[in-house]
Amino acid sequence: IIGDAIGYTIAFYLSRTLGLPIVSKWIATDEQSIFRRAVDHVGTIKGFLHTCLTLGAVPELIAYAAGLTKLPYRIFIPVMIMLPAAVSSILVYIGATFGTEGTLATTIILPLAALVIIAIGGTLFMKAIAKEKKEAEV
Repeated sequence: IIGDAIGYTIAFYLSRTLGLPIVSKWIATDEQSIFRRAVDHVGTIKGFLHTCLTLGAVPELIAYAAGLTKLPYRIFIPVMIMLPAAVSSILVYIGATFGTEGTLATTIILPLAALVIIAIGGTLFMKAIAKEKKEAEV
């Protein structure tokens, strides 16, 4: 967990110092672009949690995305420490249940639950971006 926290911190600060200028060269950064709206949404606590639900399996990407925003580090790091620990625990449990009796339900239910969580996170994220776009147009 300590190594993960150090890695997330490095990705966060690299993105914060070098990321936006590099990413801006490749992606349109005007206020109406979907990239700009997504980055602005990730910069809120609610948006950061939506991102964690959607991209929980790739915490390095979450760390990089959070670094592109104004999200405070003190909010970022506790979530980033707990999220991968929870995901890893669930994956270890699924792996440990293979080959034992009576685990078909666990082997099917937990991965399906993960897919539902990812779908909910993605839906919330896209709805929030669409709402922000409508508010910006008004």
